Amino acid sequence: MRPLLSLPKKRGFKVKVINSVSIVCALISQLGLSPYKLGPLATITYPRMGVLSMRAYEVLNENLSRGLHTILLLDIKDGGDFMNVQEAVELLKKMENIGKLGIVSNDLMVIYAARIGWDNQGIKISTVNDVPDMGDTPHTIVIPGLLNPVEQDYLVNILGANEELVRRHTAFISRFINKSP
Repeated sequence: MRPLLSLPKKRGFKVKVINSVSIVCALISQLGLSPYKLGPLATITYPRMGVLSMRAYEVLNENLSRGLHTILLLDIKDGGDFMNVQEAVELLKKMENIGKLGIVSNDLMVIYAARIGWDNQGIKISTVNDVPDMGDTPHTIVIPGLLNPVEQDYLVNILGANEELVRRHTAFISRFINKSP
């Protein structure tokens, strides 16, 4: 972006860069997750020319096998509309049908986030088989890795996560880590 600043400056405008909080920092803060346990992030993309990219699934697999949290950003359509969480989960399920690694499971806890940092932001915690309506986009999906007690407490007592789902998720991630080479 910075190279774009030279043109206005050449035309006599005063230019100043104002730094902002990224979606990554904002999400981790809002969700009470440890930034030290954040793995690489990926984008769930729409199929292009009939090809479904598996990159988000591969990154999720790598992160979960190491117990790391995964932020999945959602694609933008060619017309400028944002992908919503329902579309993203359907694509994740298609990736699971292809990859067959057992990642996309009803024991996997999913944090659905919408409009983080806006006055009408929303955060809901559920599974891939119970995708909530998150309203207006932009949306983001976060799949937690292995949760420490502080993260578990925040998810349950601040964000309203179901304790049984947190327990199932923790057991699922532990099994997933143990079966990885």
